[in-house]
Amino acid sequence: MQIALVDVFPSDGHRIKLELEKECVSVESFESIQGEVGYLWSKFFTVLLLGDVKGTETTFRILRDSKFLKKSGMIIAMVSRDFVENEKITALELGADVCLESASSEFYFKLKTRRAWESATITPFAKRITIVVSVTVFLLYAMDQIGVNVASIALSLGVGSLAVALAAQETLSNIIAGFIIAIDKPFFVGDRIEILGKCKGDVTQIGLRSTHIRSIDNNVYIVPNLELVKNLILNSSFPTTTKRIVISVSIEYGYDIDFVRRVMLSVLDNEEDVTTENGIPSVHIIDFTDSGVLIKLFFYIKQVHREFDMEFYIREKVYKAFNKEKIVFSYPHLITHSNNPNQKSPQYLEKN
Repeated sequence: MQIALVDVFPSDGHRIKLELEKECVSVESFESIQGEVGYLWSKFFTVLLLGDVKGTETTFRILRDSKFLKKSGMIIAMVSRDFVENEKITALELGADVCLESASSEFYFKLKTRRAWESATITPFAKRITIVVSVTVFLLYAMDQIGVNVASIALSLGVGSLAVALAAQETLSNIIAGFIIAIDKPFFVGDRIEILGKCKGDVTQIGLRSTHIRSIDNNVYIVPNLELVKNLILNSSFPTTTKRIVISVSIEYGYDIDFVRRVMLSVLDNEEDVTTENGIPSVHIIDFTDSGVLIKLFFYIKQVHREFDMEFYIREKVYKAFNKEKIVFSYPHLITHSNNPNQKSPQYLEKN
């Protein structure tokens, strides 16, 4: 899929300069493009643009079902800083609801992925609300058409609703909390979150009353939305999906720490899941214990959902590398001393 960069966007909408793969291919009239795509504006997202508008926040409106955009591919709007300052433009109403493929910028790929998660979160929630409201309105309209006194029913429902509200305060609180989650967006479907001290896993569904979280061992927690609003939530998938992994080992005293550091870092060589986006891998002495030297290997992986697989995998590679290099792990053990020369040690007694 080709990527078009909109470089010039005058306030009168007269022309647009399109660039494909850094080569200017045509100058199009905005009126013709506008007529082609229609006015199907929906949804907003904010990005931090690259290039000569770095540091400028610009809002795009995404359009759907566009013949022009399907032909052209993903459109990324970029406006010159001078134009933004002169024309007082803070928003650019152009974009595309199409996926980004083979993009040179990893940033835009993450933006698209995040947007897909948001759509998967909000759409089911909005559908449920729409169904409830639509059915209610249809029933009231139908009863009114057949001669039923809707006003008296509405009055009775009002009194009944008050009684139900008093009896179902907790349920209503969870529903209101569901609206708060939908508006505030602390997490999306697909995010790995942790309710500190309670549970951890991937969000699979956000409902009106509760949220489903699939744990690492494939169990599903059904958490009332009020608990999510009241408690401290750790979202490991936001703002990035990277995750720091820590591997701890304890070795005997006497080894050259630079040699041990090289051995531990070498196990990360050619690992595609390891990233340096948030920091390069490092090895540090953490403590000197009674049994040996405590050392930790720190590194980041690209996807938080791979944290346990990578932790187990790298720990096994460290173990094999230490055995190969004859680096001995330390462990707590008890040494006894006796002043009686005739007393035999437990090891001696076992052998004899």
